[in-house]
Amino acid sequence: MLIIGHNGSGKTTLAHGLLGLYEWDTGEMRINGKSLQHWSRRDYFEKSAAIFQDFTRYRYSIRENVAFGNLETLDNDEILYSVLEKVNLTDKVQGLVNKLETHLTKEIENGYELSGGEWQKVAIARAFLKDAELIVLDEPTSALDPITEMKVFELFHELSRNKTTITISHRIGPTRLSDRILVMEHGQIVEEGSFRELMEKKGLYYEMYQIQAKYYEEPMIQNKKEYMA
Repeated sequence: MLIIGHNGSGKTTLAHGLLGLYEWDTGEMRINGKSLQHWSRRDYFEKSAAIFQDFTRYRYSIRENVAFGNLETLDNDEILYSVLEKVNLTDKVQGLVNKLETHLTKEIENGYELSGGEWQKVAIARAFLKDAELIVLDEPTSALDPITEMKVFELFHELSRNKTTITISHRIGPTRLSDRILVMEHGQIVEEGSFRELMEKKGLYYEMYQIQAKYYEEPMIQNKKEYMA
């Protein structure tokens, strides 16, 4: 599912509520028909993961940056390389002098500075290492250009099969990858449906699509296979 809307429309507030980070003033959230209040907060947090817009870029080793998603894997190279393989970072890490022990900062000898897209992959690897049932991707690509953003969303989409995922964005590009789209405005859900249904309504979603479509023309995202290779 994807939640889309202009900045300030309430997307992140809704996401934080769904993750149990905010408490509801009115109404309630139900999971499989059961109110969140009847769930153990710890159990719920263990079953969910999130990649936020301001996700932390730790100036620690690659090993630590990834394993923070599940500290039990900190010394398990096989598991760490497995998740790095899923986000297409194995060759990058293997090519560094200190491999998993490489610090992600140039301030330390033999350290390495990741690109914006590579940091996104590390954040995704960290989230998927937790093997959560619910994963929220809350605009962590907002600082990236549209092409790189689409690459990250396509990777996230490939990895999140058979999981419940909620993507938050004010950009229209990732919406084609979602089976359900919610459109928010002024703290309210104003439209809901599939890509085709919302385009046929010619409402707010259609307007946003018309404005942003030029940034996501097909020729600009045809390099998906190259990226995933």
